[in-house]
Amino acid sequence: MRLECVYINAQHFHDTVDFYEQLLQQKGREITPQRWVEFSCGHTLAVLHAEYDAEFAKQKQNVKEHYNDAYVRDCIQTVNQGNDIMVQNYVCEDLHMEYERLKSLQVSSLSPLYYVSITMPYWYFNISDPEGNVLEITGPYDPSKETV
Repeated sequence: MRLECVYINAQHFHDTVDFYEQLLQQKGREITPQRWVEFSCGHTLAVLHAEYDAEFAKQKQNVKEHYNDAYVRDCIQTVNQGNDIMVQNYVCEDLHMEYERLKSLQVSSLSPLYYVSITMPYWYFNISDPEGNVLEITGPYDPSKETV
């Protein structure tokens, strides 16, 4: 078994796609228009439009052709509210430059730079996507060379 991808069940689909396009500096690949957009960032990160299936099911007479009862009951009826149970961890080449780039884009508020040294020195900052998911950005950082 292998992990195929991680996807975000997005209530704010267009804002979330835009956020990740700016964060990852790439255009998402639209697989299903208005429903599923994928990004290649080492592994696949995808954004699912959480309300797409509910709207599709409302407009179609042949719902059973597209969804089984369990999916309608358990998935279409329940829309993810966003959470920080799973943190996405991204590694960049220069933490200070990435912090400044995201700060200038103003796509979301940034945490201060955090430092942890348990088994090794580790610098990072957090940013949240429009769904409320926490992203941890880390990479090489020399505090003696720069101030953030």
